[in-house]
Amino acid sequence: MHSLCPQIGPQVSGAVWNPLDAHQDTPLLVRRLVAAFSDAGGRLIAPASVTAIEVETGRCRGVRLADGDVLACATVVVACGPWSNELLAPHGLGVPFQWTRFEAASTGAAPFRIGRVVAGQSLFRFFTPPGMDAAAFPRDPSEQIRPALGFTEQIASMPDGSIQFGCAYEIGSSHDQPTVAGQAMACSIMSRNFPALSELPITRQWAGLVAQTPDGLPVIDAACGIEGLMLNTGHFFGNLAGAFSGKLLAEAATRSDASYDITPFALNRFTGRGHAVRPRLSLAVFHHKSG
Repeated sequence: MHSLCPQIGPQVSGAVWNPLDAHQDTPLLVRRLVAAFSDAGGRLIAPASVTAIEVETGRCRGVRLADGDVLACATVVVACGPWSNELLAPHGLGVPFQWTRFEAASTGAAPFRIGRVVAGQSLFRFFTPPGMDAAAFPRDPSEQIRPALGFTEQIASMPDGSIQFGCAYEIGSSHDQPTVAGQAMACSIMSRNFPALSELPITRQWAGLVAQTPDGLPVIDAACGIEGLMLNTGHFFGNLAGAFSGKLLAEAATRSDASYDITPFALNRFTGRGHAVRPRLSLAVFHHKSG
């Protein structure tokens, strides 16, 4: 273990190594997706806040922005993660979500590099295997600072030399800012398990919100009951799955051959309502907010 990751502290007695594990550079991924979108003829409007979907006689007509402008289009993709229901509710639609806040932090450039992605045992408590009691897993004393918080131990070196680490989480919370308790837990646990981390300056602390559906699967729906309205939301780990699900909806919008069947991800698996309409060809993608 120490030959693979020398920075691990002496109190950690063992680990499981998966050579296929990796982590992504999220800002780089976003830049690449934006570039691909632009190269394909798309137009990105940012910053902009969508406040309403314009629907007339059962068909999408566009979206209304916070400044009052209306962008006309025949197809709207709602890909707003946990905020999707703010746009869907006026039209009698909604996705059953459970919110979860995750907190993280970043340091300045470190004089060392963690050569492996590290995830701690608390992940087993977060994703509790069937038949096991999550409360039976050991907890770090700092996790008692605020019992509503849990902790998933994660740390990785970034290309610029900084270290990203975390993360405290709270199920059911829609509060999108980091907390003192959550950051204290992360700093305590991670600086003990990685002693060299304790000497680095913290340059950024943030929190992100995700929303999970009851069955853990996203809602990817090209025909949810309003002509021209498509849904791509409910990805609990959307950075990894969002790009592929976007490709699937693009195929549906252009009536291309489907590379994967999206029927199991339809919204009506929760509502019981059937689908009777198909999208018209014209695609506009909007993000309402970002977590």
